[in-house]
Amino acid sequence: MPTLVEAGKLDEGTLLHFDLKGDREFQAIGAWLEEDPRRGQATWVIDRRKPLLWAYDGRRYSPTGLVTEIWERAGWTDRPTAVQGPERWSVYGGGTLWELAKSIQDAEAAGGEELR
Repeated sequence: MPTLVEAGKLDEGTLLHFDLKGDREFQAIGAWLEEDPRRGQATWVIDRRKPLLWAYDGRRYSPTGLVTEIWERAGWTDRPTAVQGPERWSVYGGGTLWELAKSIQDAEAAGGEELR
């Protein structure tokens, strides 16, 4: 997240959505998410530690922290023990937070190689 914040890649208030991954997760929490669309939505806040403002409860989270909070609130008892949160949050009409950060890092690396 520091990469995205430092690059100014996302504007404050950019809308994000939670991406379900696989049938197991869909079966476990899909209905819970669909009951209230705010549960799968967040907005970007310019903060290195907790850049997601969850539409459902109005609190700020890290991407990974919000995924685990969603799993817990949905009652998914046999959920995975770890998750890569930036891969689970996407900009509407764009890529995941991980993809956006990777594109910045790749561009920086390419620019650095040209200078050598």
